[in-house]
Amino acid sequence: MAALERHGVPYFSVPSYHPASRFGKWLPWVLAFPRLFRAIRSARNSGFRPTVYSHAGAGVSLLREAFILAAARAMGAATIEQIHAPEVDGYLDRPLGRLLFKLCVWPANRLGALTPWWSRRLAAAGIRQPISVIPNPLAPEWEAAARGALIADRNTPAGADGDADDDASLSVLTITRLVAGKGVDVAIEAMTYLPPQVRLKVAGEGREKERLLRIVERSQLGHRVSFLGWVSAEEKAKLWAEADIFCLPSVNDSFGMGYLEAMAHGVPVVAVAWGPIPDVVPDGEAGILVEKPDARAVARAIEQLADPSVRRRMGAAARRWVLDRFSAARVGAAIAEALPK
Repeated sequence: MAALERHGVPYFSVPSYHPASRFGKWLPWVLAFPRLFRAIRSARNSGFRPTVYSHAGAGVSLLREAFILAAARAMGAATIEQIHAPEVDGYLDRPLGRLLFKLCVWPANRLGALTPWWSRRLAAAGIRQPISVIPNPLAPEWEAAARGALIADRNTPAGADGDADDDASLSVLTITRLVAGKGVDVAIEAMTYLPPQVRLKVAGEGREKERLLRIVERSQLGHRVSFLGWVSAEEKAKLWAEADIFCLPSVNDSFGMGYLEAMAHGVPVVAVAWGPIPDVVPDGEAGILVEKPDARAVARAIEQLADPSVRRRMGAAARRWVLDRFSAARVGAAIAEALPK
C-alpha cells in the first residue's frame, strides 16, 4: 500500500485473511466478497474499470484467492495475482501440482512474480498469462534507515572511522522463523569452522528451535551461539547496529525480506545462490552467495567478510542496491506498469 501511495495509485483495501484470529482463514474471506462487490460497483459507476490485485500464499490460500478473482472478473474487474509462496516451486515440479496451480491462477488476467527468476520459473512451467516482476518493497522504516545512513556517509570525511582491530569479535546475526529449510542449522555448524571470536546470534521462534538447541549443545557452542527468541522492533534495531554480518543460508524463501532488512541497515549478507536469492542479494557486491547450504562454504564466506573495510564497502553498496531496486517508489511504478491501460 505504501508503494501504491508513493506512486499515486488510488486503491481500496479488502482484507481476506487475519493471521491472529481463530476464524482468520475463512470469516474475513467470506466478508470480503460483499465489500469487494461494493468497491467494484462504485468504481465502475464512477467510470473506471477497477483492477483487483490479489496476494496469494500456498495451498488453501491459492484456492481462496481463485474464488475471489473469479468473482471479481464476473463483476467486470481486471485481475492480477501476486505469487508469494516458496511452495509454488514444488508445485511446478509435479504434473498434478502444476495442473492444480494453473487452475487456481486461471481467474487472474496477469501474474505478479517477485523476481526475474520466478518469472522465468512460471513461464517455463507453461503459465500462459502475462507475468510482471513486482518485488516486495522495503518497509518504510528500512528505507528511511538506508537513506539516512547514505547521507551520513557522504558527510563523513574519508577514513574518519578507521579500521577495527582484526582480532576483535565478529558478530554474525540470523533473524528468521526457526523452521526447516531456513539454514539456521548450517549457520550454527559453520561456527565450528571459525575462530572463537566469531559469535552467532539467532533471533526468532519456530518448531525447529529445540533441534537447533541440541545441535548447539552437541557441538559445544553454547558460549558462542545465543538464541534471543522473538525480538521487538526496538531490540531488532539494536541488533542491526551491533551486527557485522547477516547469515541466512536458506533454501526456503520466495524472496527473503530478511535480506532486504539487512542490506537496508548496511549489513553484508551471507546466503545461498538458490532460486530467487541472487535476484535479491547481488553476489560480491552486497554480500557473498555460496553454491549450496554447506557449513564449510558458509564459514569461508564469513571469513571473507572479516575485514572491516570489505564490510563497509559492501554495506554501502547494499544500501544503494535496495534503494534502487526495492524502494516504495520503484515497486509502485512496477505495479502501475502491470495495471491494464
